[in-house]
Amino acid sequence: MLPFWNGSGLATPKYGNIAIEKLLKKLVSMGSRKDQIIAKVFGGSEV
Repeated sequence: MLPFWNGSGLATPKYGNIAIEKLLKKLVSMGSRKDQIIAKVFGGSEV
């Protein structure tokens, strides 16, 4: 996964900013409340 989509090419979930947005929309559509969602991020890498 790459961190940010720079606006060129196709905006796919392989980019972090696109994937997070899609994930949040899906969670909310399934009944989650945004104010109760907690994110925990572990690790990382160098591309």
